[in-house]
Amino acid sequence: MKLQTNRCLFNFTLIAALFFSAVSVQADPIPFPAPNFIQEAPFIGIPIVLEAICVVLLLRCFQKPRNFILWVLGMHVLTYPLFFGVVMGLLFLSHNLYFRVFTRHLLFGFRSLELAEVLIILVEGSLIYLMCRYLSPKPATLPIPSTKRCMVVSLAGNVCSLLASGVLNVVIFDLLGVKNAC
Repeated sequence: MKLQTNRCLFNFTLIAALFFSAVSVQADPIPFPAPNFIQEAPFIGIPIVLEAICVVLLLRCFQKPRNFILWVLGMHVLTYPLFFGVVMGLLFLSHNLYFRVFTRHLLFGFRSLELAEVLIILVEGSLIYLMCRYLSPKPATLPIPSTKRCMVVSLAGNVCSLLASGVLNVVIFDLLGVKNAC
């Protein structure tokens, strides 16, 4: 039992170190408008880890794979660049002359963040459902979460991530007096 706990702790610290390291922040394929990527690491890593913890806690009474928190953290390797890609794509579409001529309003330009976040909630909820359904151990003693529950859990995890980002902004920029260079 103790060996399994130590291994899980080791895996969690390894993933956390990867999320908080400057190398993983600089490996973002889409340029993030920030003056210094190393200063932005806590704003990316801490909310993602808190979102993963929230998802694991909300699904604790359901069937899920071993090391589920690591699977949820790994899911963000796909969804984090996807989010920025969707935002940039929608902004490109809204500023494209062809798109402006044949549409009556710029819905995608003004609502690109909201549309991208809804898409990410749907993708993350689907991935959580697939992980719980197909990666969990076969002798099932707990029920499998429904698709709807996984979507709600994904929404709750993203709200937790959003609140963590807001608290980090208040603590670091307002209370500690750090100047925001953006």
